Amino acid sequence: MMIVCTKCQKFFHPKKNGVYIEELMPTNTRNPRSEWESYKLWTGDALECRSCGHEVIAGFAFQPLSEHYKHDYAVWLERVGPLRARVDDCP
Repeated sequence: MMIVCTKCQKFFHPKKNGVYIEELMPTNTRNPRSEWESYKLWTGDALECRSCGHEVIAGFAFQPLSEHYKHDYAVWLERVGPLRARVDDCP
């Protein structure tokens, strides 16, 4: 999949393969802007616009590495080290 920087009208190029992000979920579903907690751990690729330096993460695996309810979630978090991002997808 090709990704384009709409600002610079250039293609994004690989910066680092195999970066980790943690998807979060709201602790209170009635108020999704409340606090967030661990949900899923994903791996993807960091891409960069060589013109402006903007970075995106794309190319995610089909399934997460682990999910919050699995016994190995904490082990995975410790193993992958610093996360590239923690995502709370709330409008």
